[in-house]
Amino acid sequence: MLPGSARAQATSSTMQAASATGVDAGWIKGKWQVSVAGEATVRTLDVANLQAKDGLTYTLDATYGVTDTQLQPIAAELHRADGKWTIAITTQISAAISAESSDQKAFSGTITYKNGISKPLTIVMANTARHWLSHDEVAAMLIGKRVTFVRLRDGTEVTWQLDDSGMLYAHNSKGQSDNARWQLSPQGELCLTWKGNSGDGCLYAFRDGDNGSVMFAPQKNSVSQPWSKVVSP
Repeated sequence: MLPGSARAQATSSTMQAASATGVDAGWIKGKWQVSVAGEATVRTLDVANLQAKDGLTYTLDATYGVTDTQLQPIAAELHRADGKWTIAITTQISAAISAESSDQKAFSGTITYKNGISKPLTIVMANTARHWLSHDEVAAMLIGKRVTFVRLRDGTEVTWQLDDSGMLYAHNSKGQSDNARWQLSPQGELCLTWKGNSGDGCLYAFRDGDNGSVMFAPQKNSVSQPWSKVVSP
């Protein structure tokens, strides 16, 4: 990379911004998947660069739009306060997004449309280097265990207790409960047949990077939107 190149200047600008504030916000750069509760459409936030605005606030050079379409420039800022990061976005249709992150891997918050309607929203880092768990890894994580995870679409905490006879008992932080039959395929796919209203389906488990959280996704590819994040054990 040549010292006078645009890329070198952008990198230098980011490093200077981090130095000036004492906080490195470079982790925000890259692609993020945006999911709105009740909407099937997945959107992409692509952050190319950032610049310190004042104190712990950064202006983001970012584009946004429906995934696999032409992304459009948007107004976006990132702010650090009380140990958490908050991102604020104004979309092309004047919708306001405000979301908070404590782990630099996922944001949760709301999108408020021009008509005043607000919906829960999650923003998750698009990681093309996912480590998909094998049959044995999934079995070791689940069989005979109590596993607690956060459902990303609405932030609800759910606990599963699975036994080796194929039964699953579930309850969530909203006082709801259900049970299911579960089966693990040779490929590590966890398939669930619920007795109640939870909705049958199959999930793959992956680790977000070498030391990242374990997440569940409905499809085994690099852009499949995570459904939940394991928080315990």
